[in-house]
Amino acid sequence: MIIIDVPLHITSIWLPMYGDDPMSTGSLGCGVVIRPGLRLTVKPAASPIKYGIDHVDLALKELGVNAEINYSSPVQLGVGYGMSAALALGTALGAAVIARKPLIKAAQVAHVIEVRLSTGLGDVIAEYYGGGALSLG
Repeated sequence: MIIIDVPLHITSIWLPMYGDDPMSTGSLGCGVVIRPGLRLTVKPAASPIKYGIDHVDLALKELGVNAEINYSSPVQLGVGYGMSAALALGTALGAAVIARKPLIKAAQVAHVIEVRLSTGLGDVIAEYYGGGALSLG
């Protein structure tokens, strides 16, 4: 089992920067990462599982992994705090470990998901570099 702790993110000032593709799209600004954040567990699964949460389903699909995902957070999805980014990033990090892919690839996948779903431009990078933790159990 893989356990991932992703901090949440509160943006205070930001300027959208749109590029020609999702990887060159983001924002300039500042914010704070906070804890407790999202705690997510990932276990390989024999067959695909649909969670009905686009960020989770797309991260698993993009990384080609079947996994059982469980998470807890002090906030619900849809109220801010970079929760959608945390879900995409946590899922992608766990899937990358299972698929033996670089963790930076997981962060890139999560960022692209956030941009394509129009749910964030800078939360993933703030959460990725803002003190997340990953452990294998």
